[in-house]
Parts: sequence; C-alpha cells; structure tokens
Amino acid sequence: CETLAQTTSPSTSSLAHTTMYSWAQRLNAVLTFGMTILALLAVSIAISGFFQRKNASVVRNESQVAEMVKLTLLRNTQNDQALFAFDFDIDVSPLFHWNTKQVFVFLTASYELDNGARNSSVVIWDRVLRYNTNKTITMQDAFMKYPLIDKGRHLRGKEITFTLGWDLTPFVGLMYKQQSQRVFTYKMPNDYSRLSGEEREYFSQFNYEGEY
Repeated sequence: CETLAQTTSPSTSSLAHTTMYSWAQRLNAVLTFGMTILALLAVSIAISGFFQRKNASVVRNESQVAEMVKLTLLRNTQNDQALFAFDFDIDVSPLFHWNTKQVFVFLTASYELDNGARNSSVVIWDRVLRYNTNKTITMQDAFMKYPLIDKGRHLRGKEITFTLGWDLTPFVGLMYKQQSQRVFTYKMPNDYSRLSGEEREYFSQFNYEGEY
C-alpha cells in the first residue's frame, strides 16, 4: 500500500497543477464576460430606441410663413431667389428619452417644376437640439437661414410646400429620419419684388415679364 501511494501521488499532484489557470487566462475570461455583457446591453438599448419612434406623432409643429420678404432674380446666375420669414412654435421634447443624444430639426421647401417633376427638397432652416438644451423653438418673424434658390426662373407663381423634419441621433444605435405629418404651403407671386432704381435699370435689359 505504501508503494502504491508513492506511485499515485506524483500523478495526482501533476493533474492538479495542470488544471490551474494562469493570471492571464483568468483576466481574459473576465474581460470576455464583461464585453459580452456590455454588447448585450448596447443591443438592448438600441432595440428599445425603435419603440420610441411612436413619439414622433405628438411633436407639436405650429410653423407657418409669416412673410415673403423678397422674390428676386440673381444677377450672376440668373436664378430666382426667394426669401421668407417664419413663425415657429415647435416642441420636440417627446423625441428625447434616455437614448437620445441630439435632434437635428430642419425645414424644407419643395415645388413642382414646369414639366410636372417635383424639385428636390431644399433645406432653408435648421437647428440642433441637444439633450441638455431647450426642447422647444418659439420664434416670430424668424428669417430663413438659407435662401431658396431655383436652378432657373421657375419660382414665380409656384406653390411652395414647407415640411418640418428631424434626424434623431441616439447614444447607441442607428440614426433615423422622420418628418411631420403637418405641412403648409405658400403661393408665390407672379411678379418679382419691386427693386431699387439701380436694380430695376439692370434687369430691364432682360425684358422679363411682370414687375421686377
């Protein structure tokens, strides 16, 4: 028996030694487990953001054209340019939740060309609202940030459709874009805005219809 114990003891000690993990292996196991938990948490957060999209239907949008400032013809490019002022009463607070980083709000203008094709939407005003800023926009007679410029002379007499849209940037997950169901339109005048004497003298050489 004593001989048997002596012969089996080394093999048992060797087996116990081989089953022990090094510190590097243990650290790798802990890091792998932690990264797996973080990945699952990130996926859960991203999925939960999709259920928040229903809040877009309750965004308050009471925007309208306050005034068309001027409809002119650009001298260098011979393209129509329209300038507007707007009244804004927008509340996008329903879009903000625990996974919302920021919301990019923008106002687009679109209209039909003479051949019936719809022109690409043009952004004429925008603003970035972050999580720690005011979620409402209330302004009167706010001037547009970017003028509406046509590729040609097609703005006179057109009906312009204005639409409010937004891009939501989450902390985790994909960005998505939506727009308000409420749109408002404005009928452009058939004539250019009255210009100064110098401008009128310049444009008279082109023999445009209407007053300019």
